[in-house]
Amino acid sequence: MHGEEGNTIVTQGRYADITVIGWSASTDANRIRADLQKTLFEAALFHSGRPVLLVPEAFKRLGHPKRVLIAWTPERESVRAVNDAMAVLKSAEQVHIVVVNTGAMMPEANAGDDMARHLARHDIKVDVKHVPSNGEPVHKVLLNEVRYLGADLVVMGGYGHSRTGEWLFGGVTRDILNTADVPLLMSH
Repeated sequence: MHGEEGNTIVTQGRYADITVIGWSASTDANRIRADLQKTLFEAALFHSGRPVLLVPEAFKRLGHPKRVLIAWTPERESVRAVNDAMAVLKSAEQVHIVVVNTGAMMPEANAGDDMARHLARHDIKVDVKHVPSNGEPVHKVLLNEVRYLGADLVVMGGYGHSRTGEWLFGGVTRDILNTADVPLLMSH
């Protein structure tokens, strides 16, 4: 299914709170490494039942995340990611829910507000921000917000659509994996 390495990370991940994987952006020069990363990530995300924390190799900050960006869509994967990140969210100084409006499908008028109320019941102070994409890919809009807000962690659902479709035709998960320079906490 996912080779020996994938089976090992799935087995070990089931008995941990989170699976942590070092990550580097895909390049043709590192194709074997990129394929192994993708295998490990997908195996852990889809089969361990636990969240996955991807840490870019260039990321050097130590300690707990202080500013967390939640990439929000009202889908199961996002809900799961927020739940899996609850301890991190409670210890963060700032939590931002970011909803990207692509224009293709208008988000609910209150998208993010219900999750903000849910987090408030857990004593987490959060703000909700709606950002128009203005034709930009969603991952670029999110990463611009990461920089603008000074976020040092992104919490998001992974593969809201089929992973084959995302890897072949593009998708937020695939695109953000190839460009993020901050840790990503993902759940499926």
